[in-house]
Parts: sequence; C-alpha cells; structure tokens
Amino acid sequence: GADGIRDIAGNLAGDDLVTQFAVYNPAAVHGSFVGAGFATDPDQPVGSRANPYATISEAIEAAAIGDRIQILPGVYSESITMRQLVSLASADPSSTDTAFVPGNALQTIIRAPAAQQSITISASGLTAFVDAGTGAALQTEIRGLTIASSLLGDPALGSLNPSTVGIKIENSSILVMNNYIITSGVGVAISTSGADAQAPTLANNGVIGNITGVLISDEGGTPESAYTKVVNNSFAFNT
Repeated sequence: GADGIRDIAGNLAGDDLVTQFAVYNPAAVHGSFVGAGFATDPDQPVGSRANPYATISEAIEAAAIGDRIQILPGVYSESITMRQLVSLASADPSSTDTAFVPGNALQTIIRAPAAQQSITISASGLTAFVDAGTGAALQTEIRGLTIASSLLGDPALGSLNPSTVGIKIENSSILVMNNYIITSGVGVAISTSGADAQAPTLANNGVIGNITGVLISDEGGTPESAYTKVVNNSFAFNT
C-alpha cells in the first residue's frame, strides 16, 4: 500500500518483503547445561540443571540463537564446531535453571580426542550485531574454559603435537574471554580474508604451554576495520 515499507531512496517494495530478525535481551538468556555426571533427575527436560546434556556438541546442535551452553566441571573429549550466536561458558555446580553462576576454568576442560591432527574448537563465518548507541553486542562467546589439545603418546602427559590447534577462528566476530588455552601446536589460529571479513576479540585469557600462542593471518583483502583485538592476555611458556 501507499504506507508500505520503503527503501533508503523512498521507493516502495515491489513485492512482499520477508525478513528474519532476533530480539535479544541479555537478562533473559536461555541456558542449557552439559555434564551428565551432575544429573539428578533423568525425567526432567534434557539440558536442564537436573538432566544436563552428555556432550557439548549435543547441546550446541539443539541450541537456538542467543543460547548459552553452560558446561559443568569435567574433562570433555570433543571437537567442537561453534554455531552462530550460541555461546559456551563454564558453569558452577551451584547454578540453577534460573540463576547461572560462572564456573572455574581450571575445572572445565575441553580437549580434542587424540589424533595426528586435531582442532578442539572451530569457528567460521560467525557475525555479531552491535548497538551503535549503547555498544551492547549480541555475539558468540567462549568464556571461562580450559581449551587443550591431546599430547603425543599419552593424551595428558605426552609431548606437544605441532599439528593441533586449540581454537581455530576464520572470518568470525567472536569473543574469547577468561580462558586458559594450553598444550596445542597453535593455541589460537585466526585467519581473515575478503571485504566482508570479521575478526575476533581475545581478552583476559591465559595462553600457556603451546608451541605457538596466537597466530594471526590475513589471507588477502581484509579491510583495516577487521582487525583482531588482543587485550590483557597472559602469554607464558609458548615455545
């Protein structure tokens, strides 16, 4: 009609306009728990505090945009692929379905299964939405975890494997914060490319005991605006 949606030049759309959008309220984030050893009532919904998912990958697969995967203490032998606007965070066992308590990164460990080549967490093509007025952001996060790679020989006590990556990030706006990133060939491998490239923020992490701590690569065409932010991290014993 005459009062329909118009483009920036004031022209009416010629056909029906269909779009998708998300309304995000940080105070109302939906959390799903992981940690089968903490289950107390298997009759409760899967992902609740009483009946957590058995694996992080299962929880990510079932998550919706804006969800937080709340990981209870333990060692999780998995290779994780991140999804758009679905975040990972350690969770204290005192957390409930209505009250999330951040966990202890040293007690919440994700380690890829032993293999000649492995990536523990992968993130590719993830975007963020930022309110220009307030600076509030809806973005994927990895927060409060230990991210490790299996070692050669004994997965926990062997030697470093140069063909492993703790976190691999490709053209993604993702916040990696308050983690320990350890025992990998490359702790964090970041690559950007193309005019639409997006880059991550690394903040307040301990990058410790890797061969290479952080590797940042421009594969070509990355604009100056897409730069990796490395803020207040601690680097130690990376060879």
